[in-house]
Amino acid sequence: MAVELKDEIMTVKKQHLPHITIEQLPSGLLRVEDPSYSESCCIDLHPHQIALLSAMAGRPMPDRTRAAVGKLQGRVEALHSRARELVRLLEGALKEGEGVGVELTSAEHITDRLSDLAQDLAELVDAPEPGEPLATEGVGGQLTLAA
Repeated sequence: MAVELKDEIMTVKKQHLPHITIEQLPSGLLRVEDPSYSESCCIDLHPHQIALLSAMAGRPMPDRTRAAVGKLQGRVEALHSRARELVRLLEGALKEGEGVGVELTSAEHITDRLSDLAQDLAELVDAPEPGEPLATEGVGGQLTLAA
């Protein structure tokens, strides 16, 4: 059987293991079946259920996700620092009766960084992991993923 690696993720529609067949269904679900079992035992799993099983088994977070989360963490930490500084500057300006031009610049910077953060989050939410099938219907019709 030919196996492709796309972004270091095995992309294959059907995999046979001793007594187990794993097949990607057109809906995006994965079917795990034991054809040797007298009743033909079969389970259909949604990709998010597979991810949960992987997490329970201790599979580490994918590098792409880890990098995205690290980038977002850095942005949040920078925003926290700038917001703290803005509070300090505003308190000082109000005590001294000064203008708030520097504080306004700081607030504009925070607004810009929040815009960047919102865009990063949108990209993270909208982009599927490489090789992840996009299921149109979840197990029992409970979940529909938008492409």
